[in-house]
Amino acid sequence: MSLQIVFAAIAGGMYAMLGPTVGGLLTIALTEGLRVWFGASFVGAANSIYGILLILFVVFMPRGILGWFEPARGLRKVAMLFLSSRPTPAKAGGAPGPGNH
Repeated sequence: MSLQIVFAAIAGGMYAMLGPTVGGLLTIALTEGLRVWFGASFVGAANSIYGILLILFVVFMPRGILGWFEPARGLRKVAMLFLSSRPTPAKAGGAPGPGNH
């Protein structure tokens, strides 16, 4: 059970707010899939597969599944920063606003 908790946190992404939740969903799906696939014929298969996947995630995806989306989120932040720093055009005509006497 403790291996599944660690796997969920690392696989989903420890540095993302929803990372452990995504990892938990993956863990539940993997647990049920392995239970259906192996049944009672190979009891240690689930823990072996969790261990192998945990090593692969740590080596090849240290930021987890949500780490894949990190570059796209960074581009969105840059775009929002650019758009928010642009000056807005002045209103043409209309009634004067507060402070425009």
